[in-house]
Amino acid sequence: MRWLLPLPLFAACAADVDSSAQAIVANPIPDPPALAPPVHLMEANAFVRPTIPPYRTSSDGRLTLSLKKVNGKVGFGLYAPETLATPWIEAPAGVVGLAATTKLVTNTEFYAGGVYAPNGVGPLDTTDHRTICDAWPVANPLKNPYPCATDATHDCYDVTVVSTYRSAPNQIQLHGKPVRVEVANPKTATPTIVSVETNPAVLGPGTAAVAGPPLVGDFGLEPMITTDGHLLVMRLGDVVTPNPVAGGPGNRFDIVYLAADATDAPCDVSQWTAWWPVSHANHDPVVNTRYGFATYPLRDAMGVEFADGEDLGGSYPWIDRAGSNLFFTLISSTLWYEDAFTGALEKRYEEHCVGANPCVHPATVADLTDDIEDDEQFRGFAFAGLWSRGKTIVLDNIANNTDYGLGRDDVTHRMLDLYTDGVNPVAVRVGMGRANGGTVPLGAVDNTGFIDSWENLFNHDVDARPSLVRDVVWVMNTGKASVELAFDDYLDGDAIIISDGNAATSKTQPWATTNQPTYLDGFEQSGDRVATYTVEAELANAATPIAARWPVPASGRLLGNLRVEPIARGGFVGKGLWLPGTGQSVAYTMTAPVAVPTTRTISLMVDPRFDDDAVARPLLTFPDGTEVDLIGLSQVRYKKNALSVTVSMAALPLVRGQWNHLAWVVSADGNAIDLYRDGYRFKSTVLAAGKKMMNILPASGGTFSVGSRNGTGFRGWIDDVKVFARALPPESTCNLGHGTLVQLTALAAGGDPTWDAIANKYNTHGTLRTLLGAPAGTKFACFRDYGNPEAALLAHLPAGASSVRAELQFPEGPLHAAVARPDSTANPFCLGCHVTDGVAPPSLDVAALSLGVGPAQDDARRQPMQTPARIWGNVPLDFFRNGDPASLTNPEFDAPSVGTPIDPYVIP
Repeated sequence: MRWLLPLPLFAACAADVDSSAQAIVANPIPDPPALAPPVHLMEANAFVRPTIPPYRTSSDGRLTLSLKKVNGKVGFGLYAPETLATPWIEAPAGVVGLAATTKLVTNTEFYAGGVYAPNGVGPLDTTDHRTICDAWPVANPLKNPYPCATDATHDCYDVTVVSTYRSAPNQIQLHGKPVRVEVANPKTATPTIVSVETNPAVLGPGTAAVAGPPLVGDFGLEPMITTDGHLLVMRLGDVVTPNPVAGGPGNRFDIVYLAADATDAPCDVSQWTAWWPVSHANHDPVVNTRYGFATYPLRDAMGVEFADGEDLGGSYPWIDRAGSNLFFTLISSTLWYEDAFTGALEKRYEEHCVGANPCVHPATVADLTDDIEDDEQFRGFAFAGLWSRGKTIVLDNIANNTDYGLGRDDVTHRMLDLYTDGVNPVAVRVGMGRANGGTVPLGAVDNTGFIDSWENLFNHDVDARPSLVRDVVWVMNTGKASVELAFDDYLDGDAIIISDGNAATSKTQPWATTNQPTYLDGFEQSGDRVATYTVEAELANAATPIAARWPVPASGRLLGNLRVEPIARGGFVGKGLWLPGTGQSVAYTMTAPVAVPTTRTISLMVDPRFDDDAVARPLLTFPDGTEVDLIGLSQVRYKKNALSVTVSMAALPLVRGQWNHLAWVVSADGNAIDLYRDGYRFKSTVLAAGKKMMNILPASGGTFSVGSRNGTGFRGWIDDVKVFARALPPESTCNLGHGTLVQLTALAAGGDPTWDAIANKYNTHGTLRTLLGAPAGTKFACFRDYGNPEAALLAHLPAGASSVRAELQFPEGPLHAAVARPDSTANPFCLGCHVTDGVAPPSLDVAALSLGVGPAQDDARRQPMQTPARIWGNVPLDFFRNGDPASLTNPEFDAPSVGTPIDPYVIP
């Protein structure tokens, strides 16, 4: 590359800069991160983490169907969380959560007329996918599962398998086939699929396979149908076709939806007569009041709305069972690229083979194939919908293990020189960015882009529910990893900045030959694989309030060419941001708000790489002129104009080379400042009368920055930069520090001396004593583990510690099955997500928190982490793990069955 060497390994040589581009200067390579989770995810064809494979399922989440064929046939299986002997996240590495049962059925059974053969447009058996629709296409379908007529101890499912079929060039059809699946030992650790009945002569009238109308499309991939059987989302395969909304030739579309009328029979493929780009959903009266993903206009990660009919730019869709949130893949970065000026093949970082494994080192552009590295937007899992107010959010966890399209097998992995120990490069094994096909462990899927979630379906089971201490969490399953995704910060109506290390993406497409979005990591693509370094990167801001409530910065501009991490390292979880401390910062442009917030919370994780040397290093700069500096590791200083306040942290100094949490809860319009250390209030500062600081949203707007000021600043890693336009309550602030608040007993009563010593470093326990009515002398701590993000769990509290989370977050609780749901309309914690912004649907409006009428078990409202209200079919002995039910429950089957209430067993 004659004008710029691969960044950030080297600095640009000014004499070699091509006249057609403006070069940027590279910064030093980061120090190795404090935490080093494996980002290659597989070794020797085995997962290195517990992994739940993604399938399409029945509405109860148990009956599974493989999207692709298994050995040339349609493959049925079962999820069985009862097989877990520990919390899923602590299970042994490998495939978990599946029952040891499968049933394969001949493919032609699922197509009208048995048609399934190549027809001149390619081998169709490589292009068809299928999904479960949870009913037969009849009026008043049965509720699945139900006790089978042949054996009432078995569960039966009447479902429709909806398959795609490439019926002609650029034409697809949907085929629907009703089937009945019989399961023995249902809802146990040893369920078995007894049969999959497809014969219409056995099933009865109306159960033959039916073909829907022809639809324009290259493929029909990754279909997913909501539980009500009326909304289907799928991928067309980047097909070029006239825009069904605006008309005109030559548009590209990948993710689309098809919607039937609410009065139609469910799962009827004949009712899906036309597809629409998902950006049309908010404008479509058929769906925008029925499904949460259509409540708000879809927006890119910069907050810019997609036009009606504009392609989303993503791929591999999955929509949740209620139709609230749409998940997809978004990123297409590559390690190797074609230099935009010379045409030469370049690479971003030096790469080496893994151990003795042979690997290919492409020398020219012609050598670079998808077998070496994929270049499509099939990584970068993201979502948009109700819980993000339409905004695109890229997930910051190990599911997004790498931006690069390296493969699954050991020979396609690479050791990349990503860090330095100050003398030599430090290499990291990177792989499993993209794979489709090949050998995988038993039960796994062979496509890394597939997505699924157990949602809240199995939360009655302590081993299946998420371990993360937040309030809206799903276990998300992909073809490469299972992760816990907390939606809390995205749902927060007062979040102003949520930056977790991801680069922003923009719907502005960098070139006309594809629909892929721009990934703002500073690496500009001008064609397929053709790229150059010419701009500074932008950090994503995942805060989601609509502009009418709070103005949200579009992104954090990385000043000084800070790099975006290409792998899920550098952060406490996922990606972090390296600050060299020599003039670089991340800057957020704050727009004048409708009303200036008089309280606010500012939070970030820091991993300092300097000593307790009494040197002042800038950390934060506020738009009102407030400066926050660290002095060594044991002091923090607030400055504004002539006012300067220094707070000692000598009792609990920052620790070099490991993660620490800092937060400030600001009240009285900036006159009172509470400093939080590691999630717990450490020191309070009250300024002189009339003095105010830390205004994050002044009426005049301005810039909020993290990092250097006047050429010097914090050196080290940062993560989770978060700002809220309100004072968060104590437990929520502890959550920002990746912990949960606990009450400690005296050492004589068996308390943990380590945590007793930590609690003794704080003298602020009076606030929690007052809130909880605890006796004098009671101590508290924010329980966390900064050496292991997956260790600070409610299931692993230290000796003598008890959680006070429920008492703080839900003091009007707990819920009881036979008692009305309490009134939470005045609960500050609940009001963080339930807002009246003129758009929020009833489920997220403040009114949803009102006092219930009648028993809670009959209340249609459910908190996100609650189990579904009822369970259908057989309920085995001791199913809820507390001796309930005491005898096998085998409900008498009516049509439709009313099911068995769950709440009396889990919230008695």
